[in-house]
Amino acid sequence: MKKKISLYIVTLIILTSARQLSATGFAIYEMGARAAALAGAFTAKADDASAISYNPAGLAFLDGFRIKTNIQYGTLKASAFSPYTETSFMSNPMQIQGLHYIAWSPLKDITFGFGRFTPYSTDTEWNGDWPGNRICVSSRFASIYLRSALAVKLLPGLALGVGMDVILSRAEWSHNIDFQHESFSQSNIPLYMDSRHHTQGTGIGFVSGLMWKIGKRLQIGGKYQHKVNFNSTGSNTFHEPFLNISSISVPGPDGRLVSMYKLMRSFYKVQDITFKTSLPREIVVGIMLMPMDRLTLLLDLQWTQWSEAMKWEFQADKSGGDLSPEFMEGYADFFGITPDYAIQSADLSWKDTWNIKFGMEFHLSNEVLFRAGYASHPSAVKDNAIHPIIPDLDKNLISLGFGYAGPLFSIWDDTKLNDFSFDIFVQYMFSKDETSSLPGYEFTFDTDRLVIGLGVGFVF
Repeated sequence: MKKKISLYIVTLIILTSARQLSATGFAIYEMGARAAALAGAFTAKADDASAISYNPAGLAFLDGFRIKTNIQYGTLKASAFSPYTETSFMSNPMQIQGLHYIAWSPLKDITFGFGRFTPYSTDTEWNGDWPGNRICVSSRFASIYLRSALAVKLLPGLALGVGMDVILSRAEWSHNIDFQHESFSQSNIPLYMDSRHHTQGTGIGFVSGLMWKIGKRLQIGGKYQHKVNFNSTGSNTFHEPFLNISSISVPGPDGRLVSMYKLMRSFYKVQDITFKTSLPREIVVGIMLMPMDRLTLLLDLQWTQWSEAMKWEFQADKSGGDLSPEFMEGYADFFGITPDYAIQSADLSWKDTWNIKFGMEFHLSNEVLFRAGYASHPSAVKDNAIHPIIPDLDKNLISLGFGYAGPLFSIWDDTKLNDFSFDIFVQYMFSKDETSSLPGYEFTFDTDRLVIGLGVGFVF
């Protein structure tokens, strides 16, 4: 058995290196293939190792040593129609994600768990010459949660779970900054630089969960996830657009011509930066009802405190000092301008949300299950202030899936190797068109997202 477990863990490490799956909003809703088929309504059931993410209290009802791996592939699309050019622009990245969980019950009524998953993420890639490039060409944020959890049965049917999170974050943002001055007006070519931010950081958080099995046909569960603050660090680099500025020159302080390329390169200098942000507080309550032996119904209600989370601000470490000594010494007084890019930010205008999720699980046989779900995810943006960095809209989600849970036998004979589960799902999220009220960027946005995935689990 040790050899099997070691091989499995090596496989997990390889799969972990895959690029993270992201949403056109910010939260993503499939932390495991089984729960994804139920549209994420899993708080009151949480009866596989992915309970580490959905409700750590569910671990207390699991026995043995369990491993669960989920691999998911998705296409996500955001379109923005510009009223100025009467043209639609597209962001359409594709990603793969691996989500992995381990649960171990060394003693009766006590279970430990460890998981790696990504509940908050975003990824947009707009064309560099689209009309919104002054606020976003591309943006990425990923939060990789490494959660250690402990669950204990307090009473028969009642369990408490707690967990600590080590969260690895990565934030990237690219947008264009205009370089304009009356001395440069002789050029008909728009002058700008591509500003690119790259930061990484670590945060610490905690989670708690409660599960009460009132009877065979009724369970309730709840989860509280605390707000997490980050101070990520990295660099802000600047890149020239593909424009012919090598032939443009303007009079300099000593009367000689100065190339525009030299001016822009001395004005914009690489900076060490800090990105300060937060991930939101969450409260989820769920109920599971079995109206008949083969049918399970699930309902989750989730509150997310977006209003105190996720600021989008990158600040240079020299924000109170001299960003570019070379420009200040040679050109600042003459041209009457100074580097002013110490703080680059966007107001994402978050508000708190209530999400509702429904799931249904039906046993086609003792081992084969059919699952379906629906969820409503309202926009977390105030007053239609939809931003190209994270174009979050009112969304509807539908999901379907099948699963197998039963024994796994040797291909050579009838020897039972261990208990085995296999789950597949498809999930589609869509939104209605919404027009942003962001001044100067009143684009009409539309988003949709398709995700397919599978999960494989073993009980040793």
